[in-house]
Amino acid sequence: MHKHTVATLALMVAVLWPARDAVAQQAERQPGGRYLQCESIGGRTRECAVAADDEVQLSRQLSRMPCVEGRSWGRNRDAIWVSSGCRAQFAVTGHGEGRTLRCESRDGRSTHCPADTREGVQLQRQLSKSQCIFGEDWGWDEQAIWVTDGCRADFLVPGGRHADAAMQRVRCESKGGGHASCDADAGPNVRLLRQLSDAPCVEGQSWGVRPGEIWVDHGCRGDFEFQRATQDPR
Repeated sequence: MHKHTVATLALMVAVLWPARDAVAQQAERQPGGRYLQCESIGGRTRECAVAADDEVQLSRQLSRMPCVEGRSWGRNRDAIWVSSGCRAQFAVTGHGEGRTLRCESRDGRSTHCPADTREGVQLQRQLSKSQCIFGEDWGWDEQAIWVTDGCRADFLVPGGRHADAAMQRVRCESKGGGHASCDADAGPNVRLLRQLSDAPCVEGQSWGVRPGEIWVDHGCRGDFEFQRATQDPR
């Protein structure tokens, strides 16, 4: 009975495994497609930037922990999120070709690689044995991608669209759970570009806009994008 059970399981694996590979290969053949690796390290929630009009499909699970859509991974407007130890490669389509930029931390030193980061940055392929965790070993500011602690990787700088020159970005952080305000001559078009905190950033509850400022509270830390308020010509 035991041998029969083992043989049955082996047959099921042989049947199902090629189908899984076929799905991954199909994703590779999609026109304009690319892979994006997103990892929940230590069970923490991570976000990996994508464009609002990108289509996302789980291509290959890399973790022992399950990646279940809606439970341990999903997407919001500008990012794929993973949690509970889910690590996976996602097939992303529909956002143009973009440009690949290699940035390397040699001997553990910090390195800044100039890049147009207005549309965000995506880790495309890790090259180092040292980990590359967003916000710890790599990230970006308004003018460059930065890496540190031995992280070496290829990064995708999205292309095919041009950011509105009037759009600006500001980082606003609630330290210790307290209220904070950041100078921003913002009009009505303000969006949370990237959440940086474990605490949720919910508009109207933990962040919002007042004349001349963006405010955050309850531990919300994030990058915000806004269009400058138009000036009254009178």
